[in-house]
Amino acid sequence: MESVKKGSWSRLLIFFIFYLMLYLIVGSVIAQLFGVPHNLLTITTQTLVIGYGLIFGHVIINRKISFIPNKSQVLRSFPLFLFTLVPMVTDLLFSSQNRMNFPEFSKALPSAIFAGVSEELILRGIILVALINLFRDRRYSNLISINLSSMVFALLHLLNLFSSSSSFTMTVGQVIYAYMLGVFLSVLFISSGSLLMPIISHILIDSTAFLEHDLPMSNLVLFILMYGLIPMVAALILKKEELLQNFNQKNQP
Repeated sequence: MESVKKGSWSRLLIFFIFYLMLYLIVGSVIAQLFGVPHNLLTITTQTLVIGYGLIFGHVIINRKISFIPNKSQVLRSFPLFLFTLVPMVTDLLFSSQNRMNFPEFSKALPSAIFAGVSEELILRGIILVALINLFRDRRYSNLISINLSSMVFALLHLLNLFSSSSSFTMTVGQVIYAYMLGVFLSVLFISSGSLLMPIISHILIDSTAFLEHDLPMSNLVLFILMYGLIPMVAALILKKEELLQNFNQKNQP
């Protein structure tokens, strides 16, 4: 992987500021001008974010964004990927209303797809890689970068405070689990060397979480355990040695 040029901190900050503007302001303007329904507005905003990332992302990380892993990378990261299924299996086994069915899942899937692609592209494919490059001369650059990018991912969920459907307590829970989930998805990205598996994992998890199902959503501790702590601990245990490697050398094209 090519090393980034000096001044990358400022470029990364500008990139992130424009991302927030696009995500928050442009979406609101579109809604006001055209009266776009909430679901369609979310998809429209995420589409704009995806386009923004694809156009400008390579400038920030100084390389092409990798979406497709090779066979050996898939096999290496597949055991970790299986922990994506923990929330879905738990819902099927323990939800009293068993809302984890195909009609409910299919309703949540479109929003989950666009959110999964846009957030993984920006947070893992661009910001995480840029941070690893910026910390490349430090020991444990992967761990530092994973923590910082996961904090950004978590803090973005504070925006849910402005949603009438999310209480303060639930938003705090989402921030905590988002950090843990961010660590899991970051490790999955580093292990697989591409965005495909984190995107699929993110889509599956969001499709389940968007259902606001009975037991896990009403029990905040269980929600955080299912969606955050278990996947994060699995990632740190299964991929401990890989996290201590240099991502740039490991995934050099």
